Amino acid sequence: MAGVVVLAFSIAPNPKEPVDDGDPFTGRWLLNGVDALDVEYSGTLTIVAAGDGYELHWLVTGGIRVGTGTGRGGRLVAGWSATRGLDPERGGTAVYLVDADGTLRGTTTIDGVSGSGTEEGFAAG
Repeated sequence: MAGVVVLAFSIAPNPKEPVDDGDPFTGRWLLNGVDALDVEYSGTLTIVAAGDGYELHWLVTGGIRVGTGTGRGGRLVAGWSATRGLDPERGGTAVYLVDADGTLRGTTTIDGVSGSGTEEGFAAG
């Protein structure tokens, strides 16, 4: 499985390069998560400023997701949809905060599935 993830990172299209603009959300994050179906995954999340909001690009175990979001009260609230992977028809929401120590923490939902998942991200540099 690790070889598949490495291969995916090397051939996946790269979103716009994040810019260090002082925004706590923008950048590339190394991500670990457990979704609402209790499936563990890892990968990267790239967040870039786009107009008054954000563009989000996930490259995670099992798929590629894209989304758009806005900042609200210190949170980033986004909708996402899968574009490639195990279930490209899936979509949902994600809500992120950045802790004082710089860790990205989020909750995620999948449309039509009860409950929520969690994500934790660390700045990729």
